[in-house]
Amino acid sequence: MSIIFGHNSFVIKRLSPKELGLEDHPEMKYAEIQLIQKYAHLYFIPVFPIGQEWVLRKDGKSYHLINDLQHKLLYKYPSRVHIGSFALPLILILGLLGYSAYEKISQYQSERRYAAEMQENGVLLTKQLDSIDNKNSAFISFKNDNYGGESYSVLKRDGDKFLIKKVNLREEDFIGYSDASKDEENTNNSIWITKQEIKNSIPLKEPFSVKPINALGKSLKLSNIFIVRDAYFKEDTPEDAKSSLYNEFVNYGKDAVIDSLVPANKSEDWKLSKTKAVNFKERFAIKTESRNSATLYYHTIPDNIKHTVKITNHAIDEGKRSSYTY
Repeated sequence: MSIIFGHNSFVIKRLSPKELGLEDHPEMKYAEIQLIQKYAHLYFIPVFPIGQEWVLRKDGKSYHLINDLQHKLLYKYPSRVHIGSFALPLILILGLLGYSAYEKISQYQSERRYAAEMQENGVLLTKQLDSIDNKNSAFISFKNDNYGGESYSVLKRDGDKFLIKKVNLREEDFIGYSDASKDEENTNNSIWITKQEIKNSIPLKEPFSVKPINALGKSLKLSNIFIVRDAYFKEDTPEDAKSSLYNEFVNYGKDAVIDSLVPANKSEDWKLSKTKAVNFKERFAIKTESRNSATLYYHTIPDNIKHTVKITNHAIDEGKRSSYTY
């Protein structure tokens, strides 16, 4: 790649012969006297000045003036170096200043947005914490200052206190985790914690700040709250009952009542167990020779919200069920 450099000039002042009392001079007819700024350029952009000169411009050509006239003009019309001869350095400086200003403005706007998001997230976490009750399964996730974390299942709520139990889970594994769902009978290694202690650990201004939680004996910040507001049916057929025709499912979510089971192919024979009410940890059975799909209709208790879930090839299709609410 070739580098284009050289020198050029531009006019910074123009005078007519009349302004100098030379209008009657025969050589000055149709002429103009110009002060030009010479400069060195890189890719035709001025880099630095290399002097000024008065010239006579006539018939598209430039002519040198005699020294006496040069000195008189320089004395009468003193001129500083024109700033345009520093165009490239100025462009670079202005570009750096503009980029720096843009970065600062972007950072300021980003900080404002992040602060607003933290406030909104804090309000949401507070509402979720307040909405935890003994009708739904809930999980609380904390983070520490080493980017690690720990999670707890809420076993019971008593006023402004929660009975929680530590679970070895990632947040994405909360939904459908059987042993961590609400089970008030399994309270081994559980801890009572006040709602206020959990609220105090919500980061509202400093995203990486952790707060001491006395009940847990460590400093943490509240990360997420998950509330399961739907039933969750997990296949759990006893070994002595397993076959290619028969499957049992256990509800590890919210209490539910099964309303009906409708096969996609109406001519197929699908049988549902007589048990319609499937509360937490209760089971129901489906018997069919088909590996096609069917729709299971049910409603949760006590909100009476209706839900559907697809059963395909004897398995619950989690991608085709009513969504969980967080």
